[in-house]
Amino acid sequence: MIPTFRIQIRRYLNTEVKRRLYAQCLNRDFDSLLAEVKGIPVSEMEESFVTLYLMKSAQFGHVPSLDYLWHKYVMRHHMIMVNPSLLCDIGNIALQEGKLFIPGQLSSHFMKFYGSNNEYEQYRYELLRIQVESFAKGTMEKTSFREKWKVFLQDLDHTVERDFQFSVRDFPHLTQALSWTD
Repeated sequence: MIPTFRIQIRRYLNTEVKRRLYAQCLNRDFDSLLAEVKGIPVSEMEESFVTLYLMKSAQFGHVPSLDYLWHKYVMRHHMIMVNPSLLCDIGNIALQEGKLFIPGQLSSHFMKFYGSNNEYEQYRYELLRIQVESFAKGTMEKTSFREKWKVFLQDLDHTVERDFQFSVRDFPHLTQALSWTD
């Protein structure tokens, strides 16, 4: 007879660990929190904690945490649905920090959960603005203003209503490209 062993799954997140994680998050100890969170299996992580950690990371601009949480828990494992205002906050941080591939992902996430609901039109516009600015910033002098303008108009035509008002001041990276034209 072959002996069988029972595999006992040991839960990583007991009450004490949860308390410590929440305390680190609320006390803005993001570096040590990120190191600890990276060691926790996805199946053990709670949605409420990931949401709080993502919100606090955006609030205080902790880019390594935002980057990790966004890619692992939102993009790869689809664990949480991020609210529109937080998507915009993450997008602005990503734009400033040179994470220029994230704004497109933010827009896709927004469209998946909030779609073309007119209640969220201002967020849709803000995410579009961030995405256009990301493209304009990322391509800098490599792409002409005419190409950037074409992308801008295509994105605008497919995203906002005809009567939506916007300002050229909302797009500083795009308008900066005017100075690079021949």
